[in-house]
Amino acid sequence: MNSALERSATYYTVLGINEDASIDEIKKSYKRLTLKFHPDVSNEENSTERFKEIAKAYSVLKDAVLRAEYDRELRNNESFFAVLDFKYCYREIKKYGDQIVNKIKLLFKNVSSDNLLNNDNISCNDDFFNFSVSVQEDILNMPINELEDRLQFSQNTYVRMNAALAIGQKKEKKSYCVLEKMLNDENDGVKKAIVWAIGNLKMKKSLQILHLLYSSNKSSLRAEILKAIYKIVNGRGQLFNELLVRSINDETEDIRVGALNLLSRIDKKVNYKEVKGIFSKISLKNRILLDKIINENKIQNYPGEKG
Repeated sequence: MNSALERSATYYTVLGINEDASIDEIKKSYKRLTLKFHPDVSNEENSTERFKEIAKAYSVLKDAVLRAEYDRELRNNESFFAVLDFKYCYREIKKYGDQIVNKIKLLFKNVSSDNLLNNDNISCNDDFFNFSVSVQEDILNMPINELEDRLQFSQNTYVRMNAALAIGQKKEKKSYCVLEKMLNDENDGVKKAIVWAIGNLKMKKSLQILHLLYSSNKSSLRAEILKAIYKIVNGRGQLFNELLVRSINDETEDIRVGALNLLSRIDKKVNYKEVKGIFSKISLKNRILLDKIINENKIQNYPGEKG
């Protein structure tokens, strides 16, 4: 087995047990496997990594609370990636034993800062491409594996959001697997943070899942996806052009305005025939933005106002 488990592996397959296994069966399998793969006695290849994987799986499954949460996450992942045709991501285990249990229990705690998170407040600031919620320096200084744990296991939306933003700011491409997996987060604010982080990684392999997410989503998340794709392809290519036009013509005002804001900041033009529908949709308060784009000649073949 490789140093990291294959992406289809779960804690249950690591221990070689069924998902409905009893605690006695879990303990029995754990003891058998640790005797087989303990680095001090095992001659098996990669026994140290296997031992860590086994210990991590056991530390979660032996705890009723952690196991219930893990089962819930596993079900969510399976349903999400069944639609998007992606497999369950499983990162390399770095730490094991009771240290893991204590850390994960800490991550599950709800903190008062959860009340600070409101989906409507998660938007771009004046810098447009930056996220409005700043990440504290102590979070940015956390090891990447701890940030991944926070994103995957914390029940606190604010903690998960900050973990995603920190991963994005660090531009840790090796964490893409975790970001991809967590795109099924139940909170739109966390999803926006994850999409922003994926955009910061600028990995072209993420375009497929971002495209699928855009097409299956009708919320303001689309505006963040469009910006992420722009960062990845530098505003070039058929995919970005297609989604830019779709966003400008979107039925949702926030998405239309987000696309217009993006158009006003980049070196790109669109054809009037492709976006003419927006002239009947745009609200009076956002007409100033549209006029700015017209004055900058970013709408080609614009016929002008008819009297």
